[in-house]
This record gives sequence, C-alpha cells and structure tokens, in this order.
Amino acid sequence: MDHEDEFLNAFFTQVAQLCSEKAKETVEKERESCKQMQMGPWGMLLLHLPQIVIAERSYADLGFLHTKNKGFLRKDNSLKTVYESLKADLKRLEEMTRGTNSIGATVANVSSQLCQFITARIQLIDFYERMYNMSTNSKVMKHQELLQCIEGIVECHLLSCSHLALIAIKTSLTGNACEFIFQSWKLGFGATFLKANQQPALYQWLVKLRSAILAKCSLYFHTTLSQQASPGEMRSIMSKQSVDYYHKIQSFQRKHDILAILIIFDSRGTENSGSGYKHPGRGADVLPNFPVVVCCPNTFMQKSLVHLDKIQTKIKERQAELLAMDKVTYHKCTKFFKVFERSSFTRKFANMTDNKNDKAKVDLGLLEEDDEFEEFPAEDWTAKDEDSADISVWEDNWDDDDVEDDFNQQLRAQLEKQKASETTKES
Repeated sequence: MDHEDEFLNAFFTQVAQLCSEKAKETVEKERESCKQMQMGPWGMLLLHLPQIVIAERSYADLGFLHTKNKGFLRKDNSLKTVYESLKADLKRLEEMTRGTNSIGATVANVSSQLCQFITARIQLIDFYERMYNMSTNSKVMKHQELLQCIEGIVECHLLSCSHLALIAIKTSLTGNACEFIFQSWKLGFGATFLKANQQPALYQWLVKLRSAILAKCSLYFHTTLSQQASPGEMRSIMSKQSVDYYHKIQSFQRKHDILAILIIFDSRGTENSGSGYKHPGRGADVLPNFPVVVCCPNTFMQKSLVHLDKIQTKIKERQAELLAMDKVTYHKCTKFFKVFERSSFTRKFANMTDNKNDKAKVDLGLLEEDDEFEEFPAEDWTAKDEDSADISVWEDNWDDDDVEDDFNQQLRAQLEKQKASETTKES
C-alpha cells in the first residue's frame, strides 16, 4: 500500500471513531512532512481534510438541530451549508487533479467518493430533521414514511465509497455504526468517569434507540423466546434489557388480581404470507385478523377464550377511537360473563345467594336475556357459594339441550317450583 493510501486509511478510521483531535494532529504531521507538495494535488487535499473532521464532529453532536445563526447580512453557518460548501470544494479539486499523475488520480478518486459520502450526510440530515419535526409537531409518528426514506438513502449509496481508504467512514452509513463505535471505544474507570457524558449526542441517541428496539422486540416475541430457554434464563435475559416490559405487565396483573392482559395485533390490510419459505406457486396462508401477540399469564391461552370474540368486535366497532394515540379507549362490560373481576360477580349475584329467606326479591333485570348458563365463569365462584343450597338452581335442574329457552325463563321456572314446594310444606 502506498504512503498516501496508508495515511488516508488511518485518517478516516480516526474520523469514523470520532477521534477528532487525533485526526487533526495526523493531518498537521502529514502537512509538515510534505511541505514541498503543498501546491500539488496531495497538498490541496490535505487543506480540506480538517474541514471534514469539524463537520463530522458537529454531525455526531447533532449540530444540525441547533438554532441556526442566520440573519440579515449574516452568513448561513448551518451544518448543511458547511457540507454543501465542502462538497463544492472537493468537486473543483476533482476536476483540477483528474488525469495529472498517479497521486493526482488518487486524489481525484478520493475527492469524487467523498462527494458521494457528503451527499449521503446531507440526506441523513434532512431525514433527522424531518423525524425531529414530526415528533415535536405531531403526536403520531408516520413510521412507514420514515422507513421508506431511510431505505431509499441506504439503497442509493450502497455502492458508494468503494475506495479502501474510505471503508471506515462508509461503515458509519450502515446499521453497524453504533456497534463499530462501541467496540472501538474503551470506556473504563478513568479520570473522566465522574464527569458529564462525553459521548456524542447522536451516538447516545442511537444507543438508546437500539436498547428500546431490543426491549420492545423482547416483549413482542416473548412467547417464542420462552420456548427456547428455561424460565431462569428468560428472567436473566429480560433483566438485562433497558426496560423489562413483560415483568412490568406481570407485576401489574398480579398486583391488581387481573384475569389476563392481552396485546392483540390488528393485522387487517397487512401483507403477510406466514412464517418460513413459501413456494411462489403456493397461495398465502389465511392468518387471523387479530392474533394474540402477548398473553399474561401464558396459561390463559390454553383455556377457551370466550372473551376474545367480544374484544375483536369492539376493536372493529371503535377503530376510529383507537387511532387517537393520546386517548385511552375502554369498554365496560354489561353482561356477567364478560366481567373479569371477581368483585363484580359478587355484587351482581349477592341478592341471589346471600339472602336465602328473600328469594322472591331476585332482580332478574340484572341478567341479559341472551346470557346462557354455559357461559357462567364457574372458576370464579367462591367456596361459600358452592356450599349454598341455592347452587341447585344453577346446576341440578339445568337443561343443557334446551337451547331455545333463555336464562331468565329457566331461572324463573326453577324459582316458581321451589316456591310452590315451600308453600306445600307450610300448609
């Protein structure tokens, strides 16, 4: 490798690792050792390299989101303007040095590819500004638009910066930028440990984004992950995340004695052929419109979900309300078999079970006409209720085959029979 290629490789590696001061020192040493070539192609390239260091450092510190110092008769010194000015200078340098000699060819090639890199940086600045404005001016993030924008930038510059000396800065345009910087920095208990965080703002934000994505995906794929590891390993893995969402849901469910907490995905309108490879000639599998993504506790999914159909119906009916991100939408169940909390069952049926001497005062209006006994949550019936003599009204004489008779009619008939038998005994 020539001396010029070795220098460029070392310089751009330092720039990619955000070692700004070290990169400036490297350029100054090279300029001191090449005083005779200051007016040549190599010397002119060295004049522009410190500007790249300054621009990259400002980019890493999110300098493009700071207040612009532009006004009347004042030069625009925004980061985007700095990049555009640097791109124009490198373009002129490319035209001046092309076809001169071997060093000039190297300078022209590097200048051309640096222009491609700067173009990508300007597009990324527009992307971050768009995302920032979207988050401040609207409560709903248009993630699909942002995804299409960043995918277009990556696809456009996939083959750019192919020079070996520019591989380091090209890495910063890919998804491995955070990992690359993290592996290159050796953080320890040094003199700067108790000082403020010296890491660039963009790096800190990318690390937080990565942690947030890992935490959310760990929640969404908790069922699949739990099948690949033991409960102890799962607790250890989840505890290492920035936020253990599943543990929070589990604690909330246990604290408030909730029957179950479900996260349901509305897959209507999404294109998905299912998991795994599918032959092109084979049609897509029909997937449920409302698959259950997360269920706490897991044993709830093993039972018959008598409530799931009602939940899906309410999601369809109140879809417009669910689109409001800042509003909590809830539905109060009016039928006894849809209420999850045990206390609700006790309140509704207290006048039937607690007062044995006043059975004539049973309020049948509390029960809906289409409520069938087979829907009654027997697992939520207390031991006290099981010992009651009135349980025969529910179990002993229930006609499972008579689907035409509703709940009220059969209950009224049983109460009338029991009242008639008591009258006969008294007489």
